[in-house]
Amino acid sequence: MVVAESFGGEAVGFMHVVLTNEVAHLEQLAVLPSHGRRGYGRTLVEAAKQEALRRGFREITLRALAEIPRHAPLVCAPSLS
Repeated sequence: MVVAESFGGEAVGFMHVVLTNEVAHLEQLAVLPSHGRRGYGRTLVEAAKQEALRRGFREITLRALAEIPRHAPLVCAPSLS
């Protein structure tokens, strides 16, 4: 689990990644609505991707609902490479 902090040190988001033998799965990602659209979510996802690569995973998965507008950037996200 990784926590995102604002410049003032306040926890504003987190993510939880589950590791299996085959894949890293981004199980949960949340950012406080009051801190949305500031790059915290993108930074958390990038941290998950980089850690998965560091650990030798070739794939990271997540479940995102396309009909939810804030999920749109994740639905067609590029691969790890």
